[in-house]
Amino acid sequence: MFNIFALLPLIRRLIAFSTLMLAGFTDYQSREVDDKVWIIGSLIIAPLLLLEFLSETIQLVLYAVSIITILLVAILALKFKLVGEADIIALIFISFAEPPSLRNILTLVPPATIVILAGILSMGYIAYNVYYNWRNRATFPERTPLYLKIIAYMTMRMITSREYEEKRYMYTPANPLDPSFITKMNQSMETPTTEKFWAVVLLPYVTLLAIAFLIYIVLYYSYTFTFFSKG
Repeated sequence: MFNIFALLPLIRRLIAFSTLMLAGFTDYQSREVDDKVWIIGSLIIAPLLLLEFLSETIQLVLYAVSIITILLVAILALKFKLVGEADIIALIFISFAEPPSLRNILTLVPPATIVILAGILSMGYIAYNVYYNWRNRATFPERTPLYLKIIAYMTMRMITSREYEEKRYMYTPANPLDPSFITKMNQSMETPTTEKFWAVVLLPYVTLLAIAFLIYIVLYYSYTFTFFSKG
């Protein structure tokens, strides 16, 4: 007999992924995400979660612990300005939309798994920064320490004033000689007057989280199918 409750988790995940993809698209385009995206996605997912609670497919205590943990992490991250507000909201949305389970280590703390996957994806973005700077023969002042050169090559780009004006939302001008730029990536600074200058590349983290969530879904159901095929 067909059981509609069996489809609820898949439907919920597809809606969550669609919400994250929409948010990720706007994050990539402007590094901003409209709050209505999260609100509408949450309102659609909420009744599905309620039905799953009623069918007893979600462990309430584990779910509550997961959300509380992410909220605490979010408060600390905002306090120390480690990431942007949209990034924090995305993580909270993921913790709300994807309840944890004891199925395997990937599902025990879904937001942590997705953050790790997003971190792996960010390596590609870092690699592109290195390639961009190498291709454009980026230069440093003579007294720049080697470790700052390495960090700058990975997190910054030497851009022209024209590039900056065209994609101002994407860059934050910074001085590679000042180590504090590492902790000031989300702060606006005075625009340099030179033709070329170094700028921190603001990572479209919500976009990476959306892709990471898709990978999580694929891994989740790949494990499920593998488990049942072995059985």
